[in-house]
Amino acid sequence: MQIELSAQLHAYIIEKVNSGLYSNESEVIRDALRHMMTEDTDLVKAQNFRAAVQVGLDQLERGEGAVWSVALRQQLADNVQRKSQEGRRPKTDVCP
Repeated sequence: MQIELSAQLHAYIIEKVNSGLYSNESEVIRDALRHMMTEDTDLVKAQNFRAAVQVGLDQLERGEGAVWSVALRQQLADNVQRKSQEGRRPKTDVCP
């Protein structure tokens, strides 16, 4: 693969190699691409989070919300424990 870079980008890559952080120009490019891939993944996670929040907001607007209470917390905890005992795992979109 051959890539054309501006003089400014090429100088930046050379600066990184000369700093000792990278042994050659290819390492600089590979590391930059890895960072881009991580940012893309983080962006998708953020978009999914915003969509989930919007679902919740829409539910509240329709009156589907519940007032938080000790009883509700206990009910949720009981549901989690029961599902865990049944061998059911939580959905990935509700786990950190």
